[in-house]
Parts: sequence; C-alpha cells; structure tokens
Amino acid sequence: MGQITLKIDKDVEGLIIQRAKAENLTPSSWLSHYIEQQVKHNHLVQNQKWSADVKALAGSWSDFPSLEEIRRDNTPNSLRESL
Repeated sequence: MGQITLKIDKDVEGLIIQRAKAENLTPSSWLSHYIEQQVKHNHLVQNQKWSADVKALAGSWSDFPSLEEIRRDNTPNSLRESL
C-alpha cells in the first residue's frame, strides 16, 4: 500500500479527527477510506457519461410524436389505488 504526505489546514485536520473518532477509526484510516470512496464514485460517474455519438442522436427520430400529438390523445387515466 502506498503512502502520501498531505499538508492540510488545521481546521480540516480537526474535522477529519472528529469524523474518524465518530467512526472508531484512526484519522489515517478514515481519510484513506474517504479518498477511496471519492475516487471510485468519480470513476463511476465518468464512465456513465454519454459519448458524443449518443448525444448526437438526440432529436434524430423524425417519426417520434410531438408533445402536442401526445397530449391530443384523450384516453382517460387509470384509476389509482387508494392509500
């Protein structure tokens, strides 16, 4: 496992210590876990972005009904179940 030296503000250090204590972790373990979560989350978000090819398809379906055409259908809504 690698090691990184960080210089952080005293206020931020205090918050890290508080949060680590609240989770019964050392500040180093808490920070390592937090960074891992952030990196993995950002990686997932980046992988979910649509490519330019997919974005270019938006609006390309000429036979898709317009909002007015969809609303023109006066089919009654189904009754909802009571709570």
